[in-house]
Amino acid sequence: MKPIIVMVLALGIAAGASATQHKKNAPETSTPVQGDVGTQLEQIEHKWAEAEVKADPAMIAPYLDDTMVQTNPDGSVTARKEVLDGIGKGDPTLKAVDLADMKTQSYGDAAVIMGSYTERRESNGKHTMTSGRFTDTYVKRGGKWKCVASHDSVAAKD
Repeated sequence: MKPIIVMVLALGIAAGASATQHKKNAPETSTPVQGDVGTQLEQIEHKWAEAEVKADPAMIAPYLDDTMVQTNPDGSVTARKEVLDGIGKGDPTLKAVDLADMKTQSYGDAAVIMGSYTERRESNGKHTMTSGRFTDTYVKRGGKWKCVASHDSVAAKD
């Protein structure tokens, strides 16, 4: 538990130390999230999943910090701009992203949400599903939750 707290605090401090603000990659079209921390982050995660399916980066852009980095299942790391560009390009085979088992740990102005996902795809009449886990770290900036780090891993196939 202590390593998680230390990691979250280190990420929060590092993200908070960044004084440079970068131009947004997409216009902000957010609706306010409400409820306790867990409920708010779950709402954001569902917006993120919907943005992926609709290929609409503006849906999630307001919730991704300028310093955000994503670690992908293959181990590669992408920055916020590349994440939003990828969402904008879209995947025409992606039909749905279902989220489940979400749990949040809150540390004041920092929080970590973990959960599972299932991506459903269709191509040439063939249906496929990919399942995995995610861990996203958020910090509260200006009263709004911003994702500063994201990690996805694909579940091993039996």
